[in-house]
Amino acid sequence: MINFELNIENYDELKDLTILEYNNLLSDDIKKLITYFNTEYTWDSMFDYDEVKNRIENGHFLYILYYGHECIGYVFFEPKENNEFYLYNLYVTNVVKRPKYSPIWFVNKVLQKLPHPFTKITCCCEDWHNDAQNVFKSNGFTIVS
Repeated sequence: MINFELNIENYDELKDLTILEYNNLLSDDIKKLITYFNTEYTWDSMFDYDEVKNRIENGHFLYILYYGHECIGYVFFEPKENNEFYLYNLYVTNVVKRPKYSPIWFVNKVLQKLPHPFTKITCCCEDWHNDAQNVFKSNGFTIVS
């Protein structure tokens, strides 16, 4: 497991994304994205729609990425103390044809949508997941031990 963090001075904003914060009107979109995920990965601890609702009810934030009018990704943030957040379950599908750098753009842009300016974002990803590591490094995250 590799741990990352991003300090505000390393954050470099990118442009041109459509991102919506989750609401009940987007329930079909998150269900579609969960289905996409399950076609691309076998993940024993994958969440379901009920877990999404529980996370939202517990104060977590969910953002959904769109390419045109098509939902193509999601990411969750758990608020911590001192305007810090834990980023988790980042996913951008390969089922829908989309720009190669969509995951990098998504993370970059969604950080602007958090409810208040962050001081630090922490996250972790699997050692084998080079694409996710690239997303974090490309957005100024540094590896921490």
